[in-house]
Formats: sequence, structure tokens, C-alpha cells
Amino acid sequence: MTELTPPPHDNANPLHKAQLLRCAHAFRLGQEALAASLWQDIISALAANHGLMANSDFIALLPQMLAAQERKDWLGLADNIEYELLDICQQLHSEGNHR
Repeated sequence: MTELTPPPHDNANPLHKAQLLRCAHAFRLGQEALAASLWQDIISALAANHGLMANSDFIALLPQMLAAQERKDWLGLADNIEYELLDICQQLHSEGNHR
């Protein structure tokens, strides 16, 4: 029996990827309470990830995400989460697996 492996683009930690996508989706659907709760959990998890906190792409993205949150630009924040933050997390996870 062969073992199933995820596709190459699916390098993010599955839990983190699922959380990021769920949060982005909730923001897009206008489910602000759910999205805000998920976002708070994500921010807490990100703060504990020292590799991410030292990543220059993340450091550049964080103020954009916080500004979108402050403006209540939920679609902009959802895009940042799904397309930029997820990509950064995937890259870091991939680099961690190749060490």
C-alpha cells in the first residue's frame, strides 16, 4: 500500500493552514465575531513562532494586516491572510522540513 503525500503546494502545517483559511473565509462572509476570535488565536500562535517573528516578509506584512483590521477592511485582511500570510507560513514550514 502506498502512502498518500500532500501535493507540493500544501506545505503549511495543516492545522495552521486550515485555521488561516477558515479565518479568511469568515471575514469574507461577514462573520466578524467568529473571524475575530479565530484571528486572535492566530495572532497568539504567530507570536509564539520565533521563526516567523524574525521573517522580514512577515514583519512587512504585519502592519498591513493590523491596519486593515483597524479600518475594518475585512476583505483586505482576508486577502492578506489567505494569500500572503499563508504563503509565508508555507515557506517557513517548507524550510523547516528541509533542514
